[in-house]
Amino acid sequence: MESKIELKCWKPTPVTIWQGREDTEEGAAGYRWHQQVQCLSKPDWPAQGKVLLGFVCEEGVRRNQGRVGAAGGPEAIRKALANLPWHDDIIEHHGVVKHQDQALQAGTRTLTEAAIWDGGDVVCAEEDPSLKADLAKSQQTLADVITGIFQAGARPMVLGGGHEVGFGSFLGLAQWALCQPQLPRIGILNLDPHFDIRKPGASGPSSGTPFYQVAQWCEEHKWPFHYGCLGISRWSNTQALFQRADEWQVQYRFDTQVSESLLPETISWLDAFMAEIDWLYLTIDMDVFPAALVPGVSAPAAMGVHPWVVEHIISHLRQHYSHKLMLADIAELNPTYDRDQISTRVAARLVANLLQ
Repeated sequence: MESKIELKCWKPTPVTIWQGREDTEEGAAGYRWHQQVQCLSKPDWPAQGKVLLGFVCEEGVRRNQGRVGAAGGPEAIRKALANLPWHDDIIEHHGVVKHQDQALQAGTRTLTEAAIWDGGDVVCAEEDPSLKADLAKSQQTLADVITGIFQAGARPMVLGGGHEVGFGSFLGLAQWALCQPQLPRIGILNLDPHFDIRKPGASGPSSGTPFYQVAQWCEEHKWPFHYGCLGISRWSNTQALFQRADEWQVQYRFDTQVSESLLPETISWLDAFMAEIDWLYLTIDMDVFPAALVPGVSAPAAMGVHPWVVEHIISHLRQHYSHKLMLADIAELNPTYDRDQISTRVAARLVANLLQ
């Protein structure tokens, strides 16, 4: 299905991103991601599999007075993914198009549920002045691309970019929900020290406003606002934000409650949250991790949640709720401030765990 998005707001990923070590002596069992991921040269979405989609944007972080650099997140994550070992079905590409410009037809051996495609980047206008558009339009473009991928039959996974990605991701899933015969209940699970429910200021939406935007959209469309947060920091949110969260009945657990020793309680909380919804949108803000372990983020956390705990949460969702987990994104990776690619490697591992 060919997307009707404005091509000036979308760019294909260079195939040279996907390269790395090749263990030829091991045969197909030695494959890595760069030997299996296929790049799309235009926004013709596949009929099966998963589509990696970048959101090259940090304007929301800039408006939110954070450390800019998150626009480099999608490329950095792709490069870290490229050399990871492949642990899904091996997809033979002999006799079919691997990377480039011929039409990719449904029914080829590449179109399987195990296939992972690189769907390029939605580029925010502020990161490319020639586009002359605004952040709100970039969020809408992201939403339209996500909806198009669902309509084609594949599943998207979004690589941010600042957490302004959140409104675009939700809107894309919501637009797809509106196409269903029976409207599903959508829940948002945000792993984040911040609620991100600030009111937009004079400059408009930012990385601190995405779920305020979602709440307003839900109110306008008379939808319930199912929003849960894990890893909230008392010292990263004002009284106004806690008051708004309580008013909107946001479900949350503090970072001090999302520890290894309290994992059973966190899983019980998660099970109760999942029982209330039909579809899940999972968003992972890299700020949720301790800055001592994951330094390359927009707003470093003094304490945070250990990556092991987040991996366990993902595994629990994959094992018990894969039928509800419709969409996920990674936000706020900032390669500019990374050290030895530690943060980027954590982000890549999370993406790999979500997709394989």
